[in-house]
Amino acid sequence: MAAGILTTDSTHFRETLEGRSDAVREIALAIRRRIFEVLPQTVEVVWPAQRSSGYGTGPKKNSEQFRGSSSTPRM
Repeated sequence: MAAGILTTDSTHFRETLEGRSDAVREIALAIRRRIFEVLPQTVEVVWPAQRSSGYGTGPKKNSEQFRGSSSTPRM
């Protein structure tokens, strides 16, 4: 099972966007910024091996996640 990284720093999130177009990176980072602007108490978990991240609030973030994203390309 891949380990998630609990963070509010964008470093790990940016790593999941490596190899993506500038436009995709800009959109993803803008969405991430907006999430933290609207809900500063947001918890972010980044899964680098899966190139994905999840967002939520509160102690049950893992079961009450409100947003997930993945930068995995379509096949």
